[in-house]
Amino acid sequence: MDDDDEVMETMRAVDQALGTGGGADKMASLTVPNPCEAYDKIRDVLPGLIKIARKIPVVGKRIAAALELLKSIGDKFCPA
Repeated sequence: MDDDDEVMETMRAVDQALGTGGGADKMASLTVPNPCEAYDKIRDVLPGLIKIARKIPVVGKRIAAALELLKSIGDKFCPA
């Protein structure tokens, strides 16, 4: 599987987990009354997003660090 396929597969998994249907407009209007409920939906795909973020030139390491922080906070406050 090449990088483009991996990116698309991971993004489809995020869309499916969040029920966004792939639309940026839907993501923008997503309300999260229970953050742990939202985190539980993306918990499994977050490592893939971190891996993809690291491959982005210039800013990828910072994006990956932010996602890793999100994951560590989610894991601490929203136990599986």
